[in-house]
Amino acid sequence: MGLLSRISAGIDLPAEESPLSQAGLSFFEFIIKHKLSHCAVFQRVNTFYVFSHSYGFDGDTILQSISTSDFWEGTVEPDKWNYFSRDENNLNTVLQFFSMNLKTNISYVKIFMGNDKVLLTAFDTNPGSENDLDTIAKDFLNMDFEKISEEKSNSDSSLILNMNIKDAVSEALGNLNTEIKTVMENAFLTETYATLKTLIEAPSSFYINDNRNISISIESKSHITKETLEVFLKNALKNIFKNATSLISYEY
Repeated sequence: MGLLSRISAGIDLPAEESPLSQAGLSFFEFIIKHKLSHCAVFQRVNTFYVFSHSYGFDGDTILQSISTSDFWEGTVEPDKWNYFSRDENNLNTVLQFFSMNLKTNISYVKIFMGNDKVLLTAFDTNPGSENDLDTIAKDFLNMDFEKISEEKSNSDSSLILNMNIKDAVSEALGNLNTEIKTVMENAFLTETYATLKTLIEAPSSFYINDNRNISISIESKSHITKETLEVFLKNALKNIFKNATSLISYEY
């Protein structure tokens, strides 16, 4: 059930809801194609690795992604899949990256390292068949990391909202190194995008605009007030931004 249906039905949003072999897939096309529930990409920044893209995680997990190149070089073998699980008693090696809310639910982690990036996929149960791992790795190595959004706003909608998360992201990231902060800003943006994909249903739509704000187009027959829409969006994003959610601003 999407955002509009939830508002109409008066249903509260849960505290956490996880959202969605070819060259040039966007991060979200990659997620959809391979049906992943928890997925992140670490990008190298000097001698560190941090989340640059995030799907199905929370703000604490994004912040805990800061790790050293020494850690990765000593923990995983590049250009091949590395496995961590409770069954193999080696999951603690990577549990440091997950928030307290997620640690108890994660049982399997698969990691692929290549091109100064690390792909992390996490599962709460055994993911089963591994027949597609070669395809997943190939798609990861050929991913278009710059492309996020393809949706466009409906021109006939009565309510178009531009949501600015920059102040909330800045507050969440604090006083981190500028280069690291710039990369992790994208992780917060992609996680926000992922959350909205679970809430906003056609014919309403949203996309990332040129200013890297989020433009949301609400179809004209929904009769949703601005105030109601803002409350639902802020509640949905609390899992990502916590107290900084109050710094999200809206323009109509």
